[in-house]
Parts: sequence; structure tokens; C-alpha cells
Amino acid sequence: MTKVGGKLSYSTCSLNPIENEAVVAAALKMYGDKIRVLQTGLPGFKFQTGLKKWRFITQKAKGY
Repeated sequence: MTKVGGKLSYSTCSLNPIENEAVVAAALKMYGDKIRVLQTGLPGFKFQTGLKKWRFITQKAKGY
């Protein structure tokens, strides 16, 4: 069941875009215009805009 007007907060302690931006991008793709990303802030914390593109490191790129 979905609550209209509800809020969902997603955070990780990872620097890996697969665990951060990719999860948010997948949710936005899946739910389209039913959800939106909001800017937020908390006193004492520094925030940075999320990535819109990221590169994948593959075994081939590593020389394996």
C-alpha cells in the first residue's frame, strides 16, 4: 500500500555510485512521475548533489 504524500529517506555510507545514485535512478525510472527527489539539509552536515553519470570499472578495464 502506498501513502500519498509520504516521504522516504534513503542513505548509505558507501562511496560506490552503484549503492547510491544507481538505486535512486532505478526508483525514479520505475515509479516515473509518482515520486520526486527533494533537496534536504540538516544542521552541521554538508551535502553534495548526486551524480547523474558514473563509470563502471570492469575486469577488462583493470587489465584482468
